[in-house]
Amino acid sequence: MERVLRRTDRHHSAGVATLRPGEPPESLLARADLALYAAKERGRNRIAAA
Repeated sequence: MERVLRRTDRHHSAGVATLRPGEPPESLLARADLALYAAKERGRNRIAAA
């Protein structure tokens, strides 16, 4: 059986954060999540830092 590859447009956005001294992991993830939403608001294929 021959496979047919289809081109699909994919878009990626990311939110990144650096762990601060003494910061709990939940806080790090919350800041990264907020940064992700900020990246998505700016459009496709964006990265935002917390």
